[in-house]
Order: sequence, then structure tokens, then C-alpha cells
Amino acid sequence: MHAKRLSTVTRVIILTAFYFVGGILGRESSFLDGDVSLVWPPSGIALAAILLFGYGFWPGVALGALLVGLLTVTPLSFAVGTAIGSAAGAVVCTYLLQRFVQFRVTLERVRDVAGLVVLGSVMGTTVNAAFNVGGLCIGGDLPWEKFADEWIVWWVPNAMANLVVAPAILSWGSAEKWQWNLNRTVEALGCGGLLVLATFISFESWYGQGVQSYPLAYLPYPFLVWLALRFGQRGATTGTLLVASLAIHALLLDRGPFFMGVERERESLLLIGTYISVLAISNMLLAAVSLEREAAENSVRDSERRYRGVVEDQTELIWRFRPEGSLTFVNEAYCRYYGKTRSELLGQSFLPLMADDDRQVVLLSFETLSARHPLRTFDFRVVMLDGRARWQNCTVRGIFDEDGKVVEYQGVAQDVTARKEAEEALRQSGERVRTILNSMVDGVLTLDERGVVESFNPAAERIFGFASAEILGRPIQSLLGPEAQAAFTACFELHLKHAGPRSIEVSALRRAGDSFPVDLAISEMYLGSRRLFIAVVRDISERRRLEDQFRQAQKMEAVGRLAAGIAHDFNNLMQAIIGYCNLLLRRLGEGDTGRDGVVQIERAAERATGLTGKLLSFSRKQVLQPKVLSLNSVVQDIHKLLQRVISADIRVVTELEPALGHVKVDPGEIEQAILNLVVNARDAMQSRGQLTIHTANVDTEEPQRLFGSDLPPGRYVMLSVADTGCGMTPDVKAHLFEPFFTTKEQGKGTGLGLSMVYGMVKQSNGYLDVESELGQGTVFRLYLPRFDEAVEHAVAAGAAPLPPAKGGKTILLVEDEEIVRTMLAEVLLEEGHTVLEANDGQQAIEVAASYSGALDLLITDLVMPNLSGREVCERVQAARPGLRVLFMSGYTSDEVIRGQIAEAHAAFLQKPFRPEALLAKVREILSAQGPQS
Repeated sequence: MHAKRLSTVTRVIILTAFYFVGGILGRESSFLDGDVSLVWPPSGIALAAILLFGYGFWPGVALGALLVGLLTVTPLSFAVGTAIGSAAGAVVCTYLLQRFVQFRVTLERVRDVAGLVVLGSVMGTTVNAAFNVGGLCIGGDLPWEKFADEWIVWWVPNAMANLVVAPAILSWGSAEKWQWNLNRTVEALGCGGLLVLATFISFESWYGQGVQSYPLAYLPYPFLVWLALRFGQRGATTGTLLVASLAIHALLLDRGPFFMGVERERESLLLIGTYISVLAISNMLLAAVSLEREAAENSVRDSERRYRGVVEDQTELIWRFRPEGSLTFVNEAYCRYYGKTRSELLGQSFLPLMADDDRQVVLLSFETLSARHPLRTFDFRVVMLDGRARWQNCTVRGIFDEDGKVVEYQGVAQDVTARKEAEEALRQSGERVRTILNSMVDGVLTLDERGVVESFNPAAERIFGFASAEILGRPIQSLLGPEAQAAFTACFELHLKHAGPRSIEVSALRRAGDSFPVDLAISEMYLGSRRLFIAVVRDISERRRLEDQFRQAQKMEAVGRLAAGIAHDFNNLMQAIIGYCNLLLRRLGEGDTGRDGVVQIERAAERATGLTGKLLSFSRKQVLQPKVLSLNSVVQDIHKLLQRVISADIRVVTELEPALGHVKVDPGEIEQAILNLVVNARDAMQSRGQLTIHTANVDTEEPQRLFGSDLPPGRYVMLSVADTGCGMTPDVKAHLFEPFFTTKEQGKGTGLGLSMVYGMVKQSNGYLDVESELGQGTVFRLYLPRFDEAVEHAVAAGAAPLPPAKGGKTILLVEDEEIVRTMLAEVLLEEGHTVLEANDGQQAIEVAASYSGALDLLITDLVMPNLSGREVCERVQAARPGLRVLFMSGYTSDEVIRGQIAEAHAAFLQKPFRPEALLAKVREILSAQGPQS
């Protein structure tokens, strides 16, 4: 290991010495008062050394460059910069050549020569020059503004050295094997001597003085060509080095055809530099072409020796035929293909074997052949013995005589039926892919590695509003909003590093400039060696709308549950207050001083009851008693009331559909809903305007988008209330139906009016829509399911008088609120009934089981802990069939009971109620004939 390390160190020292000597030669052959060298030999020595021996020899280059820099009185920064630049330049040139050219130091290929010229001389040497000039600027010997001009001065010598010096070292330093003999040695020495003589005549003798003798500069060319063709790159590069050295020496002595005078020395350098460059490049290319040709000829000879008889053994069909089509030669593959012997085929025309549709086309192709263009390739079909058509790919060569007349044709064909079938399958597959892409509802974009759009399907055109031609060639970021571009770029860069599908939600832009949310999925694909990306874009505006709608519904549901819970407890309190007020009023005389106070308490409790009713209506927990009715009748019945509610300056217009269908709603609730909408419109118009109430039948076959929901297909009755008021902002609309939300001044509204409308419509299986723009007014539309049943007419008051008070019945009263239970028991006791009390469902069942007498009536609250009122009813009636039941509650979530109440199958009292209402309901139930439903 030590010997090997010593050998490496020795070679590095030798390289340093060569580099140093080359630097001295370069400085001695400089022009313009020693400032400029046309060829800087150390650059070529460095490049050749790194290419031949590897990157590990860069210290020799750096050390040699440092010594050369210190040889003259130069700043240390310049010397260090030169050392770094020289080593870096050689390493960079070597890397470029090996990376992009797979460089061979023998320069036996044209690509090696081209790579050395472009990458090694033109591009790689920019590093050397940059470090050299940078060292001068850092040392203060050169202002930075002259960096570019000085850089060119340093770049040219380095590039010239890599063209002249490096190739000579590489060609002689490579392991190329030469076969020397006496004749070859004599030829080489003779050609070299003549080259030196021709160069001396052109540049060193008095014959070649001055630019007027410029043509003499090309006198060495024949000998350079000789060397290149006969001795390869060693001859070419050595000859170029000799001519360049003599030419530069002549110019140093102010001689030669390129010397234009002392005052025009820069022009002389430009001319001789161009001359040497042309010599070097053309000579190396000539040698490379010659070597490639020689290699090709050797390959052909080897191939001919190995594959003698290839025609007979060839699997391709080979035949010759005269212009009229008669066969003169066929190989064995041709005979096997058609299933005939050679004797059967020779002398016969092969044209009948072609398909009729293709024969004329083939004959026309033969006519286009000429001595200058003797080849033609085409596909055609042939008909086999069994009648099947097969495809052949044929290359026909015309064989011409000296007069350019066709003597024969030679055809080489192969069966390409499988390829044709594959091409057809591929074409059909492409058509299917295009059809799929064109029919997709999602936008599909193809992107290159820079994110530039290469394809844009019709769905993408519909989504973004751009035509495909407008987008192709543009980055996909141009379709995204400003805030989304950074997110997409980060996702795309992550995908470039780590392959795998990625999906992000970003904001995109339509042609009109409006933004909309999209789901953008990115996946990777390869088209041959190209890496492409597929971006699938889905407009998720509808999904986002549904998500917002769902979140709003959840919020409304949560608020509704809260409102229902509050209303239930509040109703129990109001029940007790109203009940005891009523009992007090019955016990106080008309002139009693305390009577007015009790009346005021009762009125306040009733107003509070109305508030809880609105909360229950919004929460959809209120127990409705719907009837089939006509909205036209409802509007007409409350028309006078509406006139009193709104200002005289507001004009009320009704547009009622004569053939309006019927709806099934709670009459009181729908009247209150209309009244609330009218009051809301009145407040929006302030003092003047027009309020329009419109009814119509609506039949939909497709879902229609409404505010906050979708209207499913179906048959509806629509009632709208429109005003010409101030309208609403989008932010106000977003909170429109939330309880206690109001834009009115404090004390002028509870914020429950529209919430009650919302709850009533939803509980009636209807839908609500709002249209409003600031300054343009507002329209509320109620869509209620249409019924074909006849209108249910209410029984006139007093038509069915209640039976007289009759006590003496036994009643089981179940109520979890003690104050309410006590009050109700007192009312029933005053009526003369026997009352059994229970504070929950379990106690009620136990009381009913332990009581041995007859039970005439069960009065139970619906909403109680543990057991609900319905469950109590079912268990007690199981033991006492025929027991009559009266339910009471402020609200209920029990769908069974609500359904029975809605269909009038169950007796029910809505809390809070007056004691008279309870007694009347009890009398009605106890006096009814037959079993209770």
C-alpha cells in the first residue's frame, strides 16, 4: 500500500513539474507585452492528466498553478484563485465529458471530438477564466466592471490549449495498440518531415510574409489529412500541435501570413487563433470519421465472415423480380411463407399474391424509384393460399443499369400482421382513452416536470371556462388563486421528490376571475422516458355548499335541542303559574283588591307562553295538529289583520292561484308564520313600499337549489312574501333563522319570528327559500307538500256543547313536576274527582297495580325521566284494558304520539293550559261513547 501511495505522490509531483514547465512556455509565448497567451499549455496538460489518471490528481494541477502564479509578482489572491480555478476547471471539464459523452481518451469517435470541443474547450474552461479574473479583482489589480472583458482574454488561451495540447497528450497517453513496422515508420517520418517543411515555408520563410500570403497558410493541410487518415488521432493531434507551435513561433517573430503589423497585433491573434482552431477541430473530426469508418468496415468484414449465407438463412422474405413482376430469385423463407417450392415460384409474377386494393398503390411506388432514390418502404397486404390476408412491411430497391433504366427490383419483407393488429388495438385503445377523458365530469390535465399544461380535457374547459388552446403551454399555477399557488407548488415539489398520489384542496380561478374550491389529485406517469404528471381537478363547490349546509343544520339542531329543553322546563313553570292564577281568580270576588294583580300575572305568563311556543316551533318539538286547508283561504282570512299590522303607506298586493292545491299544516301555525313574514317585511320597508303575497302550484322533476337546502322533485304549493325594502347582506342571510338573531334595535324584536317560520315549515315537511340583495328587497318562499284530500272544515264554536260538570271519577295523574302536579290535582279535586298522584312513570305503574278500584282516566305528562308518558300508558292499559288516556306536554320527541295527535287519534293538551281547558277535556273524554282509539 505504501509503494502504491508513493507512486501516486511521485506522479503528482511529475504532473506539477509538467504544469510548471507548461506555464513557463505559455508565458514565454505571450503577446501584447506579455499579457496574453494564445495557447495556455497548462490548461491542456491539466485536462489530459485528470482524464487519463482520474480526479485524484487535481492537487498536482493546483500546486503547479500556484507555483506558476507565484513565479511572477502577482497578488497572493490571484495565485490562489488561479490554482483553484485551474484544478476546478480540469475537474469540471472531465465531469462534463464523462457525464454527457461517456468520453473515450482515444478520441476514436466523432462524439468524443465534439464533446471535447463543446464541453471541454468551450464550456468547461469558463471556470478557469472566472477564477483567474476573480483573483485579479479580489487582489485589487482589476476593477470588477472589467470582469467580462478580461474573462474573455483568459478564456481563449485555456480553450485553445484544450483543443491543441490536451488531444495530443490524450492520444499518446491512451492505451491504444499500434502495429509498427519499417514501412509504417518510414511513412510517418516522411509525412511528418513534409508537414514541418510545408509549415516552415508557410510561416517561417520570406515567401509567407504578410496577410497577402494568407493562402500559403493552408499548405500544411494535405499532410495533416495524410496524418489523420493514415495514423489516426495520434497523427492528427501531433500534426496540429506541430503546425500550431510553428505558427505561434512565427507570429512571435512578427512573421507569417497572419502578421498584420505591430499596431494590429490583436487582429493577428484573432486570425491565427481561428486558423489553429479550424485546423485542430477539422483534423480531429477527420481522424475520428476515418477511425469510425475503419471500425465499421472491420465490423462489416467480421459480420460477413460470420454470417456468410445470411440470405438463405434469413427469416425475412427476400426476392428479386423483373419490372413486369416475374420472379428471378426467392430465398428459402419466401418459399416457406407462401408454401411453394422455388421451382413453382421462379418465372411467375408475384403481383397476383397482393391484395387487389393494394396492388395499384404498390406499382405506383415502383415507378417513383430512381437511380438517386432507389429505395422505397411501404406496407401492403398479401393473400395466402387459405384466403387469409396478411400484412407485410417491404423495402424495395431498384437495380439500375448505366443508363438509369431499371433492370430488376429486389424486395425484402417481413410479416407485420401482429404489429398491425397491435397498432389497431393501440389506436382503438387511444380512442377509448380519449372518449373516457372527453366524457369525464372531472377535469384532467397533463403536466410536465415544470408544471406546464400539456393537455386539457373538455371537462377542464367546462370547469375553468378556458378553451384548451388558451391553457396549453401555461403553468397550472395560472389557474389557481394567489393563496393556493404556494400550496400547490409545495405539493408538486414534494411529489417530484417522493413519487405517489397526492391530493389537496385549493382555490381555483375561472375565466371570469371568480374563485371556487377544487380537489386537485396529482399522480405520476411515464410516456417512454418522459416523466409526466396527471392532475385530476374536481369542482367541489357543491360539496362545500352541502358541508356548510350540514354544519348549519347541525348548529340549528343543537340550538333547537337547547331551545326545546328550555321551553319544556319553562312551560311547566308557566303551567303552574297560569293554573294557580286561574284558581285564585275563581276564588276572588269581582271587587276584590288583589284580583287585578293576579290578572296581570296571568297575562305576563301567557306572553311568556307565546315566547316558548316560538322556541318550540323553531326546534320542531311543538305538537302540531295539522289539517288539510287552502293557503288562499288562510291569506284571505288574515288579510284585514295584515292591513292593521302594517303601515297605511305600504301597499299590500295578493296574487293567489285560483286552482291552488291543498296543504296539510297546523292552521294557527301557518297564520302565525305568514304574519311573522309580513311583520318582517314591514320593518324592512320602514314607511312605504309594496308587499306582495303570492301563491302557486309548483311541480319539479329535478332537484332545485334553495337557500340552505335543495328542493327535491315533487308536487308543492308555494307561498311567497316579497317586499321592496332594504334587502340583506350575505352575512345577515347566513344567520337569518337562528333564534334571537335580529338586526333590529334593542327592545324592538325578539329574534324568534323567522326562527318560528323555519321550524313550522320544517316540521310540516316543507322547504324555505330566501332571495335578497342589499337595496333590492327580499322574497321568502314557502314550499309545502301538495295534498289531494278535501279541505277539513273546522266545527263552529258552540256547535257541540260540552257536557255539564260531573265528578265522582277516579283519575290517575302522572306528572314529574311537583308544583304542576299539585295544582292539577287541586283543580280535579274541586271538580269532585278522586285523584291518585304519581311523580314518575314507575310510581304510576305501581299505583295503578295497587289500586283495587276502577280507574276511569289516566292523565300523564309525555316527557318524563326514565319512562315516557306513552310507555306508562302502554303498561297501565295492558293491565286495565279500555282505560281512557289524556296526554299533556309542552312538546314531545315521541314520533308515535306526535303522529297519533296529528291524526286526532290521541287526546292531548298543549302546556301550558288553563284549568278550564283541562276540565273541559276531561269531561269530553269521560262522556265519549265507545272505546278510546
